[in-house]
Amino acid sequence: MKLLVAYVHPEKVNEVKTALAAIDLLPVSRLPGGMPPESLDVELTLLNRLRIELTVSDYCVERAIQAIVQASRMAICSDARVFVMPAPEGSQVGGAV
Repeated sequence: MKLLVAYVHPEKVNEVKTALAAIDLLPVSRLPGGMPPESLDVELTLLNRLRIELTVSDYCVERAIQAIVQASRMAICSDARVFVMPAPEGSQVGGAV
């Protein structure tokens, strides 16, 4: 299993959600911009992004990445970032018995 963490522009989140829903994947959470440390003398522009986290089977990783990348594409640099990490096995809590 792999954990995918993607940061996308808010304007593209609906397209990313639609693309992920097409392959039966959908969790999305809001990630607010942070503040730079006070000792930093450089002016930073903080960009709003949405954080999307997915735990997928190994065989779905490439499909999920392609769905996120294609749906979040814009005409600017840094359209989206996708990180892939190993994920330990998990279990579902709740649901029907």
